[in-house]
Formats: sequence, C-alpha cells, structure tokens
Amino acid sequence: MRLLLLLAVLCGGANSSIVLQKMYGRITSPDFPNNYPNHKERTWNVTVPKGYAVRIYFTHFNLELSYQCEYDYVKLSSSGKTLATLCGQDSTDTEEAPGNKTYISIDNTLTVVFRSDYSNEKPFTGFEAFYAAEDIDECKQLFDGEPLCNHHCHNYVGGYYCSCRIGYVLHENKRTCTEMDADVLGKAGLPSPVAFLLLSDQGGCRLLLFPCLSDLLPPANKEAITC
Repeated sequence: MRLLLLLAVLCGGANSSIVLQKMYGRITSPDFPNNYPNHKERTWNVTVPKGYAVRIYFTHFNLELSYQCEYDYVKLSSSGKTLATLCGQDSTDTEEAPGNKTYISIDNTLTVVFRSDYSNEKPFTGFEAFYAAEDIDECKQLFDGEPLCNHHCHNYVGGYYCSCRIGYVLHENKRTCTEMDADVLGKAGLPSPVAFLLLSDQGGCRLLLFPCLSDLLPPANKEAITC
C-alpha cells in the first residue's frame, strides 16, 4: 500500500496547466518567493487577441544550473517553436539565463513551462516574470517572401489594411493592387468608367479609367459634373 501511495505522489499531481487570457499578467515558479519544490512541472498557456504578440521579461531568475539546462529549466515556446530554454543565474557558453533580455512570441500565443527534477543539492528561489500583449506590426512581415501589401500597408492596433495608388483597385485578396480598366470596374460593381489621358514628363502617355463621379453623387449635385 505504501508503495502505491509513493507511486501516486511521484507519477501524479506533479504537473499542472494554467490558462491565461488577460492582456498582461505575472507568472512565478511554485511557492515563489520561497524555494521551489523538487519534481514539479507547471505550464502556463498565454493567449492574447489576434493581431498581438506576447512580450515577456524576468525580474527574478534563480534556477539550478545544469549542462544545456537538462534538469531544472524554464522553456518558452510559441507557434510550435522553442524561443528559449533557460536555467542557472547567468548565461554560459552552453546555457542561457534571461538577464535583462525580453522575449517576444511568434504569434498571439506563448507557452511557459517550468520543470524541476527529483532533487537539488541546494535550494533555489525560482523565477518571477511579467508578460503583456504587444501590437504586431504586420506591415513589417512578409507573405511568401514578398511584402504583405502590394502598394501601401497601414498598421493599426490589432490589425492592418492595404491600399492602392491612384489608378489601381484592391484585389479581392485585400493585398494586391490591379490597374484600373473597364473590366476591373465592372467586376467590382462600380459605375461606368470615364477615360483620362495621363501624360508623362518622360514622354508618352497612358489611358486611365475612373468611375463617373456623377453616378456617385446625390441627385442635387449631378448637374455639376457631366460625363
């Protein structure tokens, strides 16, 4: 019976998972600021709204040092990729400690895993960290190796949108711009086009088509424009 109880203690109850969905928060090792217990694993799953990333930094970090952080560690991961595996107090050639470094998630999720092994030769106080949602500047990102927007990209808190230069319309994919012509206007459901001749300083010219403004104006103002 005692053996079964011991196995239950060792194999169960050591792991726990916490879901965090606020825009900012605090994460600490078990029993912080006291010494953390042996044989403990805890996971924090941080999720913020899409269009944001998660920024995290440590104000206290004191874990057992081991080669390549094999025993006790804090692991940061996002979008299925490991951002860092941390242990000790100071970085070495083979181990990383956070120091004053700030870590940023790949997308709007961040997973923090704390693990301690079965025994420590001396006590360690663990860690304290703070996280916050940070707006992602999508305009700096690439899509298949190309800029996200064909012409102009406008970033705002929580998202972005694309726009086009004069003489172009935005494609249905909301990213690429297509030169305006009669077919494009028809597919877009815009009113009948008007032709303008655009002269270039370098010589030559090209024909641009725009919607007739009179079709877009209220009845009282239509007499001011003739197409």
